[in-house]
Amino acid sequence: MNEETSEATPPVTASAPRTATGAVPAQRSAPPGSHDTKSTRKGTRIGLVLTLLIAFTAAYLVVLFTFLSGDSDRSQHFTSDGGTDPDRVTIDVTLLTINADDNAYQVRVDAQPQGRYRAADGALTAPLRMTLDEIDGDHTTELAAGQWMPLREATLTADGDTSLYPFDEHHIPLEIAMSDARGEPVPITLDLNTGLHDWEADAVMRPDSHTGDIRLEMTASRSAPVVTFALGLMVVLVLLVVVTVGMVTRAISTGKIGFPTLASLAALLFAIPGIRNSMPDTPPVGTLSDFVVFFWALSTVAICMTIASLAWLRHARRTADDPAD
Repeated sequence: MNEETSEATPPVTASAPRTATGAVPAQRSAPPGSHDTKSTRKGTRIGLVLTLLIAFTAAYLVVLFTFLSGDSDRSQHFTSDGGTDPDRVTIDVTLLTINADDNAYQVRVDAQPQGRYRAADGALTAPLRMTLDEIDGDHTTELAAGQWMPLREATLTADGDTSLYPFDEHHIPLEIAMSDARGEPVPITLDLNTGLHDWEADAVMRPDSHTGDIRLEMTASRSAPVVTFALGLMVVLVLLVVVTVGMVTRAISTGKIGFPTLASLAALLFAIPGIRNSMPDTPPVGTLSDFVVFFWALSTVAICMTIASLAWLRHARRTADDPAD
């Protein structure tokens, strides 16, 4: 019987790839510190995003706190004679609405006699005459003895320009005079309430006021929530347009213009007027914000859509001429 000797087979190992000359190429190694650089960049980006998120949240909380802590019952006290005479008429004037487009505002006037002019049931003990400067001129109301002073609403004139929306200011005059049957002035105490959430109004007494005749000059401007909301919508629109420009530029440079890109541009083009009209108390078209933000956004998106459409048509024609491309 012949014995067969078996030799141990050496393990097969994969040979390293060789170049055309037979030399083994050197293995590439990552440059020292590259991993640390990538980690640093990633950490910087995350930190920047978190910082922006925290700043936005803080700004939002400040605006919300300002809105919630705002005094909705703002009032001012005026008197025509120093307020020492008990025989007078107290008038509560409440600002109801401000129509900035029509330069008009509406107030509610509630007058009550005091002292010797007031009976036990609250009626007048003597005839009085109240004059209010309304939008179509002075209106004088004759009040007889024994009559209650009626609660009335009046529309008065204002002076302002909405072209600077939302930073427009409006000047509102208010003139109320009170006299007796002989024409003698009756002292007046006036409490002005301007608690409107969309407007902030402040009044000062004009120097030509005198006993029995109070003349105020009110200045009204948009409230902080209105200004913040309007500016926020403008910032959002600007960011959308900037992102759109970057998207179109990237798509054209890579030759990947598709129908979804054109559809998104068309949707944004028709959404801009809706964003503009969603701002609070939006005035007619032609304000400064229209020229600075909205017309700029419309023209920019329209130009991007035109360029993207031409690039898409050129790519479609090239594809039709050379299907293998």
